[in-house]
Amino acid sequence: MALSRNFRTTYYKTLGVPVVQHIVDVDASFAALLSERAVNVPQLLKLALELGIAPQYRSRIWLLLLGVLPPYPGIWSFALKERRDMFEDVVGAAQVFQTKDATEEKTR
Repeated sequence: MALSRNFRTTYYKTLGVPVVQHIVDVDASFAALLSERAVNVPQLLKLALELGIAPQYRSRIWLLLLGVLPPYPGIWSFALKERRDMFEDVVGAAQVFQTKDATEEKTR
């Protein structure tokens, strides 16, 4: 049993996965990666592919892997706010164009 644990630990270390107390704990590994000053996205991708994504981290990890969030946790709330503002601007512009098109249809 100890031999297989050492093998797994060594294997996960070669993948760059943080190993907590010589036992791979998926939640602790994700927490360790996400608590860094700058998240190592390639390492996060390896961890997600090898171990799957823990449910409590799933939305944040997807946002990181898709490039919606920057790898710096300190500006995540600002980045999300900016994305929401951009979305609201696009929706507002679409509503203006839709109203304009409907008005032009009535005048014809």
